[in-house]
Amino acid sequence: MKKKITVMTILVFLVFNLTACDWFDSGLRVSNIDSVTMSYTGGSLQLDEAHWRAFADVYNGAEWSKEMAEQIGPVQNGLEADVLTLDGKSYLLRLYDDPENGLLLYSPERGIAKLDRQDSAVAALLSDAVLMGADYKSIAPTLQLSGDLGEQQLKCKNYALSYRDLSGNIAKKDIIDDFQDARAQYGITEPGAKVGLKLDPTLQIDTVEVTATFAGQKIALSVDEKYQIELLPDMAIIDYVVNIKSKETDLGIYTATAELTYAFTVDQNYDPEVEILSDEQTLGGFFLIRGRYFDEATKLLVEQSIIDIEITPYRVGNEILAVIPLNYYAAVGNHEIALYALEGDQKTELKRVKLKVYDRDFDMQNLTISPSKEREKRSEAAYAQYHERFMPVRETSHPEQLWEGAFIMPIEGRQTTDYGAKRKVNDALTRYRHNGIDLAAPRGTDIKASNSGKIVFSEELTLTGNTIIIDHGLGFFTYYLHLHERYVAVGDDVEKGQIVGTVGSTGFSTGPHLHFTASYHLKNINPYLLLEWDGEWQDWPTDTTQ
Repeated sequence: MKKKITVMTILVFLVFNLTACDWFDSGLRVSNIDSVTMSYTGGSLQLDEAHWRAFADVYNGAEWSKEMAEQIGPVQNGLEADVLTLDGKSYLLRLYDDPENGLLLYSPERGIAKLDRQDSAVAALLSDAVLMGADYKSIAPTLQLSGDLGEQQLKCKNYALSYRDLSGNIAKKDIIDDFQDARAQYGITEPGAKVGLKLDPTLQIDTVEVTATFAGQKIALSVDEKYQIELLPDMAIIDYVVNIKSKETDLGIYTATAELTYAFTVDQNYDPEVEILSDEQTLGGFFLIRGRYFDEATKLLVEQSIIDIEITPYRVGNEILAVIPLNYYAAVGNHEIALYALEGDQKTELKRVKLKVYDRDFDMQNLTISPSKEREKRSEAAYAQYHERFMPVRETSHPEQLWEGAFIMPIEGRQTTDYGAKRKVNDALTRYRHNGIDLAAPRGTDIKASNSGKIVFSEELTLTGNTIIIDHGLGFFTYYLHLHERYVAVGDDVEKGQIVGTVGSTGFSTGPHLHFTASYHLKNINPYLLLEWDGEWQDWPTDTTQ
């Protein structure tokens, strides 16, 4: 009888005490949890089921004190966890670091519990396993684009956090690694597009870096103080990457520095444009036509009547360049040329341009030579050899620029014949013009390559003697006649200033000299104009001397 009374007394005591407690429950059972929501400065996260146990273990194992809760008062900061159970109960917890009491867990019902950082359950709660168990893809800040691409929202492609947790540990975690669905694609049809970058205002930005990649090149873009960028002017499909690093931000349970990457691709497909760098030139000069935004399938067509050749455009980087060379036979006066974009059989007019070609007062030179030498060196056979061997070499040119910077004079010598001079040989006017300049110098004087390029001709001809032609690419050639010796062979690459031969008097010549000529394909141009040019496409030489 006494035993039954004792057992009953204990049961009544337990029921009374449990009923008197605010936390009358069986604790947090993982199997009974419906959801765990973490809230912190700037947002909230849904933890997955794998990380519910950490909260349940700490909650159930904590030593709660309502007295401490009354002393400290309601806790408003730190990480808030709202645990909802399947039977409809809600457990509100706040985890925070108190300057005086250390790491605390607050519950409105149970009070406050001091936590031991070394406890396994607490360590699990503070670990990145809990923090990183959330669906960060859903809360990674979006990047808003504005400006010429319109109002757009970019998802985060890469998201990494460098954080200091409540244990004082610093760690880095890749939240999103190469989220492929985040790359957006846009299109623009005019160059000079500007784009504004706007992030969630809760993220305090430290640095913003933007790079553009196309054709194997990576180019850093400048970002102004309003976080605006100007897209590259090139016509291409260009990948843009925005890398943003935040200042250290208090997110409640930890302070963190975020590194975010956003990516977007722009198909920059512009309408072709053309321009003439100079609209006036003298015979011996050359007009430059520059085309931009021509895709691979579109060509530049130049219709002109200034000179009797078909103009050959070249692609240089993202531009198309075409030269109209003006030799001494070009048509003087006012001209209108038509420029077209040619795609297959489709011809679209881009622009009509008026150009002016000035005449030039060419010299007249009188030569007296022995009839026997004239018959030998200026025979029909000599001219036939010249046209058969020499002329075809300049019909094609290397498709890339081979020269570097300004062209140089091959030798120091006294000019005896100017470019374009008319000639009388033994009082008979010749049917040709002097196509270069003659520079008198002692036999054996070293001759330098006027610029870098490739040797495309190195032979001795009856008319021109020992002859060298250098292809400088994109239609430009220099050639060197009447040499005593030749030091280069066809196929050799030469550098500017390299010795290629020596001065002589071979071929049809009256004495030691260098005949130096510059040409654009088959049309001979004024060498002095080429020598005055700095070799850069932006600074095109103009000659209006008459």
